[in-house]
Amino acid sequence: MERPPFKNGKDSTHQMRMVGARLLLRWLETFEGKTWQQRWNASPGSATSVGWTEAPLAWGIVHGRRPQKAGLGSGLLALVCADVIRPSMPWLASSLSPHLREAIEAARDPRGFTELRDARMPGQPDPRRTSKALKAVARILAAKGGSIDDIVVGDVLELLLAATGTSTSHTRLAYALLQSRGLFLSIPPICGDLPMQPVPR
Repeated sequence: MERPPFKNGKDSTHQMRMVGARLLLRWLETFEGKTWQQRWNASPGSATSVGWTEAPLAWGIVHGRRPQKAGLGSGLLALVCADVIRPSMPWLASSLSPHLREAIEAARDPRGFTELRDARMPGQPDPRRTSKALKAVARILAAKGGSIDDIVVGDVLELLLAATGTSTSHTRLAYALLQSRGLFLSIPPICGDLPMQPVPR
């Protein structure tokens, strides 16, 4: 995490990111588990993205630290991009992080995201909708690991089940973009009456 693509931009930003990541790992050490993922799952932070920083913030203050909410968010994003922690799909579907897509793209699959952004398809969506769809793709990679070529239909369905409001249309567009790249060619388009259940990977 001290090297690109995780170390980029201003030194002060990277320092804040690393401080947040270290504090999160120290906090996670207080939970049962043999891996960081198991400890994350055992922590209250894994339950929901809403207010997840409250517990590590309180822990840090008790232990003589002065953690910042923004630093914890930045630290978690770095750990997610490095595939140290994989939040659940519902957790990610409710997350309002404005930096997830950009960070996942740089760390995991910049070429794949560029190809999706440049995809040509009937009824070409506007750049804003495409950006939202790419964030849906980033959420899948954050939850499942790997790169865009590793995404399977079940991953998209799982996110669709977890999505709410307008984000469901963004997930459907993400599916169409992935199809345009040559994935899921033998699978029909996702439609409203299609039975949707998560498919194990």
